[in-house]
Amino acid sequence: MLYRLVIARELVGGMPPDGRAAAERLGEAMADNRRDEISGVMLIHAGWLVQMIEGARIDVDRALRRMQTDGQGELHILGDRPVIHRRAAEPMRMCALAPHEVDMALAGRAPNTLDATELERLLCGEVRRRAAA
Repeated sequence: MLYRLVIARELVGGMPPDGRAAAERLGEAMADNRRDEISGVMLIHAGWLVQMIEGARIDVDRALRRMQTDGQGELHILGDRPVIHRRAAEPMRMCALAPHEVDMALAGRAPNTLDATELERLLCGEVRRRAAA
């Protein structure tokens, strides 16, 4: 059985605007997730890191323990549920939405105030598809 976790955290010290730190975080997540057969999507925006990860319970719990001990800020687990299929195919990828699309979807709200379904849609780019339709 697969499980899907949706997590938000306000990053300690924020994230440098040059994108280097985001690329490093993505690379680390991809290596760990590939090993653990986890797929996921990541969004770094306005000092927040939002992730959706999917995999077997034991692997998702292992990833969660890594996140809880990395010292990058308090985790807000917004969703943790069994699922039939994966929404993400890659070990980890960045959300494809442009910053202004994320701003529009958040509408001034912090990511940890949204429910898991809203964040899943945001991470999977469904906000853009809905806006373009």
